[in-house]
Amino acid sequence: MNTKSSLLSKIFNFLALLTILIATQSLDAVAQSNSNAQKEFDKLAKAYHSQSISAEQYFLKADSLTHQLFSEGKHFETKQLVGLLDLYEEIAWSKPKYHSARISYFFLFFNNARMFKKKGASMYYAEKITEEYKKNGEKHPLVEQLQKCKIYQEFRLYDKVIAIFEGEKKYLTSLPELLENGKVDHL
Repeated sequence: MNTKSSLLSKIFNFLALLTILIATQSLDAVAQSNSNAQKEFDKLAKAYHSQSISAEQYFLKADSLTHQLFSEGKHFETKQLVGLLDLYEEIAWSKPKYHSARISYFFLFFNNARMFKKKGASMYYAEKITEEYKKNGEKHPLVEQLQKCKIYQEFRLYDKVIAIFEGEKKYLTSLPELLENGKVDHL
């Protein structure tokens, strides 16, 4: 029995050490990934500040980079994403003509939250997107309603899904005509 418990103890110690090594490597990979993301955003900032790219080009490249990072499975805590997108935010709110970049800014946070199942955060950003759309005259952006429906469906709160539909039914049934007449914003 002593030999058996000694062997079990050695196996347990080995597994514990292996777990610690894997966790340490994972943390290093996350730190490297975040520093690489920061380097890429720093390159974009430098290009913008040196006037190598315009504000519009910066927005496109920053959007593309962020979505590329998301597609690679990278998740950012809100504070990290705020740091990466601080120049984006600064430029987007600097002039009224960048109103669509403000919407895109919140969509980046929304997508980050949705991809990593942060329901509360995704609702918050859906509401921010709706606010920005409405500031620009869009009456029915539907982002917020769609996110609520998705969450309600996950929790099988079908009565709430139906209530949202009923609240938007008139608009939804008018969509084909509105689209035909070019009266829907396609941001």
